[in-house]
Amino acid sequence: MDLSCFPFDLVLEIIVRLPSKSVAKFRCVSRQWCRVLSDPMFLQANYIAGGVIKKPIFINSLYRF
Repeated sequence: MDLSCFPFDLVLEIIVRLPSKSVAKFRCVSRQWCRVLSDPMFLQANYIAGGVIKKPIFINSLYRF
């Protein structure tokens, strides 16, 4: 499967929801990923996303809790 067919913004939305320890490992993928994943705005978004209950997006849109 070629990941280049996915928009980079979508990939970032997925990565933001991952634990910080996993994100730190992804910095070794490439220089671009290192630069993006070290950006203070991304780190803040990852920190905020880590504090909320992570439900699948499609469940949130189908059911209102």
